[in-house]
Amino acid sequence: TKEQKLLEDSLQCINDKEFAIEKVFLALRTSGGVKEFSKYSNILVANWKTLLEQYQEAGLLIYEDDRLQLTDEGLDVYNSIVSELLEL
Repeated sequence: TKEQKLLEDSLQCINDKEFAIEKVFLALRTSGGVKEFSKYSNILVANWKTLLEQYQEAGLLIYEDDRLQLTDEGLDVYNSIVSELLEL
């Protein structure tokens, strides 16, 4: 049908890497954060562990038991943190 064709044309297919990036983007904005964060290492910059330590020391995030959560201060600079962590 014409409606179905319009819907199909408007849907965007994304690959696995793009899906993982979107999942991290969205989860970081929630109070639960990102569970099993290290499984996303394939989309992170090489020095992601060092960056997490620096951000944690600065009070911008909490990283424990492989869960990453931004603090209120971290949410204020969300874009900077994400752009430095993710391999875009």
